[in-house]
Amino acid sequence: MIEAFIKDEDIHTLTAQKIFGVKKEEVTPHQRRLAKTLNFGMIYGMGYRALAQTAKISAQEAKEFIKKYFQQFPSIKDWQAEILKYCRQNEISVNINGRFRSLPYINSPNQFLASQAEREALNMPTQSLAADILKLAMIKVFSYLQENQLASKIKIILSIHDELIFEVKKELAQEKYLKKIKEIMESAYSLRVPLKVRIKTGENWGQLE
Repeated sequence: MIEAFIKDEDIHTLTAQKIFGVKKEEVTPHQRRLAKTLNFGMIYGMGYRALAQTAKISAQEAKEFIKKYFQQFPSIKDWQAEILKYCRQNEISVNINGRFRSLPYINSPNQFLASQAEREALNMPTQSLAADILKLAMIKVFSYLQENQLASKIKIILSIHDELIFEVKKELAQEKYLKKIKEIMESAYSLRVPLKVRIKTGENWGQLE
């Protein structure tokens, strides 16, 4: 997976290739959608029931797809096992920045509470890191705007999941500034894989291109 990200390959197409045993050009839109659901779902601790409901497949099919997924990407399974082991010992889940979430019910005798805590423990390292990265990107972009007397003309008005929404004076909606903001966001945090940012512009959020 790391190699695929470095080569800027479509990670969902790659997963579909491995899960369905087909060539890149043979991957169908349906197979890619299922692979995308698997990629996000497994990272965030999705179980087979949730996968079945989300992907509109049977529970047995969901179990088989999850089994194949971990056969193809065993290091993800190992990583999840380490997260759960640490959480059960310390009753917290931690991301690589040290941000943690308390999960005391990970060791609950109540299976429903324990299972919920397991999903939250697996979700925490990735989801919280994504939030950290976006916040760092916001700070760095805002510092650039202030330092260049642009803060009154290029305004960060909203963050939505992994997106930043800007309100920009038309005369500044040009490649020079868009490229700079893209560069700042992509360099906001250092990972083993490159961060990718796509810039879209439009009269309003619903018309971004």
